[in-house]
Amino acid sequence: MPLGKKVLAKIENIIREEMDAIGGQEILMPALQKKEDWQTTGRWDEDVMMKVKTSFDKEFGLGWSHEEAVTPLAKKYTRSYKDLPFYVYQIQTKFRSEKRAKSGILRGREFLMKDMYSFHTSEKDLNEFYDIVTEAYFKIFDRVGIKDKTYLTFALGRIIQQIFA
Repeated sequence: MPLGKKVLAKIENIIREEMDAIGGQEILMPALQKKEDWQTTGRWDEDVMMKVKTSFDKEFGLGWSHEEAVTPLAKKYTRSYKDLPFYVYQIQTKFRSEKRAKSGILRGREFLMKDMYSFHTSEKDLNEFYDIVTEAYFKIFDRVGIKDKTYLTFALGRIIQQIFA
């Protein structure tokens, strides 16, 4: 409803301000993604992907993640190590086709998510940026009035586990 949309826009703007403050650059990647990009990483056949077929038999997936979209983008525009580090983020609707949606209302079949992708010259730089991003999330939580940051710490820990798994 209109009031909810206004609240959501205010939260999005807080997120944008904090991501921009740490050097993030906002982009918007396609929700409809090429099958070939997902086949390259071997994730096309994962059950979570919602798939559509066009009237001319071309297949696409509705983005549940954007690693497959952002990596070729980074490859195309990174000419040298001097172009690194850089950080891009987006706030976009995601789609997942899960038998049972995980995380309760936090992850339904269609949901709005802010995701950030960073590219670095070293693991040390990545780790330092991780700490900077963590602080940015704490600032976001403070600005929107969330006092208990236990879940955030847990969620960030799980993200790191997935990255290095």
